[in-house]
Amino acid sequence: MESDITAQGNQDINFPPPNRPYRYSPLPDGFIRLLRVMPDRDSNAPIRCRIFEYPLQGWTQATHLYEALSYVWGSPDNPKVIEVQPEDHSLSAAAAHNLLVTENLHTALSNLRDGFLERIIWIDAICINQADDDEKGQQIQLMAKIYASANRVVVWLGEAADDSDQALAALRTAAQKQHDRSAIEKPDRRRFQQPVLNLLKRPWFERIWVLQEVAAAQQILIKCGHSEIDGYAFCVGLTVFDLSYDESPELQGLIPPITYLIQGATFRRGQQIKQHNSGFSLGIRPLCELVDMYHGRQSTVRLDKFYALLGMSSDSPVNFMANYQIPWKDIFQVYIQSCFSNQMSVVTWNELNVAVIRGKALVLAYVGSVERDVTHGDLQRLEFRWRDEVWKSGEKWDSTSYVKKHSLAISAKPVQEGDILCLLQGATTPTIVRRLDSCMAVIVLAASLPFLSSTGNWPECFRSCSSGRVRPAECALVWDLDASHRDPSVSEYGRFLSGLGDVEQQPQTNTDRAITLWNLAAFTHGMGKYRTATGLLRQAVRLYSQEQKSMDLGSTPLPLASTANEVLTALDCFVGARLDSRRSWLRWAARTGNELVTKLLLEAGADTEGGEDDIAHTPLFYAVCHGHSGVVRLLLQHGAAFGGGRLASLLMRLVFNSIWNEAVVRELVGWNPDVTNEALSIVTGHNLEGVAKLLLDRSADIEAVGSRGCPLLARAVQWAGSLS
Repeated sequence: MESDITAQGNQDINFPPPNRPYRYSPLPDGFIRLLRVMPDRDSNAPIRCRIFEYPLQGWTQATHLYEALSYVWGSPDNPKVIEVQPEDHSLSAAAAHNLLVTENLHTALSNLRDGFLERIIWIDAICINQADDDEKGQQIQLMAKIYASANRVVVWLGEAADDSDQALAALRTAAQKQHDRSAIEKPDRRRFQQPVLNLLKRPWFERIWVLQEVAAAQQILIKCGHSEIDGYAFCVGLTVFDLSYDESPELQGLIPPITYLIQGATFRRGQQIKQHNSGFSLGIRPLCELVDMYHGRQSTVRLDKFYALLGMSSDSPVNFMANYQIPWKDIFQVYIQSCFSNQMSVVTWNELNVAVIRGKALVLAYVGSVERDVTHGDLQRLEFRWRDEVWKSGEKWDSTSYVKKHSLAISAKPVQEGDILCLLQGATTPTIVRRLDSCMAVIVLAASLPFLSSTGNWPECFRSCSSGRVRPAECALVWDLDASHRDPSVSEYGRFLSGLGDVEQQPQTNTDRAITLWNLAAFTHGMGKYRTATGLLRQAVRLYSQEQKSMDLGSTPLPLASTANEVLTALDCFVGARLDSRRSWLRWAARTGNELVTKLLLEAGADTEGGEDDIAHTPLFYAVCHGHSGVVRLLLQHGAAFGGGRLASLLMRLVFNSIWNEAVVRELVGWNPDVTNEALSIVTGHNLEGVAKLLLDRSADIEAVGSRGCPLLARAVQWAGSLS
């Protein structure tokens, strides 16, 4: 069903009313209409047909004796008349009515009409009342059933042109030689490659509705003009030709998925179709995967970006049924939020095929390599390089390697090396995004990847990471349904987000843009792109500095900070440090005593251990050695871990280097859950009365004796001044 027109009815196709127009009667539940094309040996004779009602449901057989047409509606200009005769044969031909159809459909009927026998066909433009939105919605629920029940699906590619006859003949010959196990000569392949490519560029291959039509078919016949070829032979011939799409890259994402569906018709013969609450379905994939795979295909009515795929889905989204009365922006928003359980903010517009998604995102991995799965036309192989903190966040991982390959359905937007895998709050599957100039572009909204361990799931991963050292970052994602087999435009999305305030009727300020850059920097930083993150922070500093000239300081804080001055100071520190990793940043902040930067880094998930086993190289050691008690407190609050033995080692280093700060030692002893006798001996040996008082509340051995034979706790109490 080239249902762009089925969905739109007469709102876009304004045919002039014919004489004696055909009038539809209401369809009973479970019924469809079929077209009986009357035979005529004269190819120029008017198209005469009869329309009758047929009960599709309630039968036990898998196939019915009718054909279903898969075609492109074509231009509404220059419509043609077909004659609809009454089904009652006793009535005269004078009782016939007229129906207007597009020129392409009229040509298809002329080519399909037999000279002697009637031909029974289901055609959307004729068998569905285009003026009745309720009927259209009901019939669309039956679309998968209609095509799956047909004895054969006929694909009409259009009239012969651009050597299409030669192309089909060459494909048939190639398939035959493959069957006979004889090689196709290279000269033939070179000679016919361009005609075959021209054939594949026909509009039929771009349309979204044809996917369901061939996916449901149990047998397929492909016609172009007077030439025709079996669907399976067509696909085998393409495989033998092994076409190069270098000069037509847009075909790389269009042709393999649809030929994969066509080739599968051979194995669907006699197969029963599944039924969901919302209607019949082929049960191929979840709707979210289908949308990611095929949203780049053409549809005159934007709602069909989703509705055309419902009959192929293996799930039945709640409150998501074909309804052409609902505005586009509402359906678009409902679909996106159904993927994230309403935990992400979504903005859509009636006039745009673009959505802006805002909320928290956890960076998981980046794409290391991309390969097409040669055995499955609808799959690709992606290598993910996982962020080590995320990999370690699970209780028990099945593998110790941070690199893992997965098969993923092909996507309308090709995944590229360097793309980022992230988990949006509320999502049950990850999302693949691409960093652009000032935003993140959605490449795959719902990447159906298995969880990395045998237990657990993605929402649990988000929650566990959010409460640990790896924190999600605020992000703004742009999902453009129109950008498919081309790179999303950096400047295009940059301008779009810059003008987003105008669309939302809220002016965008430099502060808003600085916040966007801040969040983007945090997101980029999560993948270890430290130099890029620093550059983004520099831009945020410049924008925020400009904004400060026309605002009260502290009135509009950036995330994680309380006043404008603090934010600017923090950003300046980041930029001025010129460091290449978050670990280095944290060591630098601890060494310089910058509490705000330390706090920001810790809340962003910086590793308090710095990845070091030797305490002398940890941020805590730097803070202790430089006497920054506030930074020491922050590090300890965020999990800088050390047992009693490490505390003693740290204190000994302080003694050896003649570095002693009572406030720092007080923090160390106060936060340490297990004060060993060795550490106690070191503390009491320096006559620290304030620290000694802390020891009274600790579980040190009261009988422990120091190096001079004096009980340690008694000595500490003596210096503290009192036992009470």
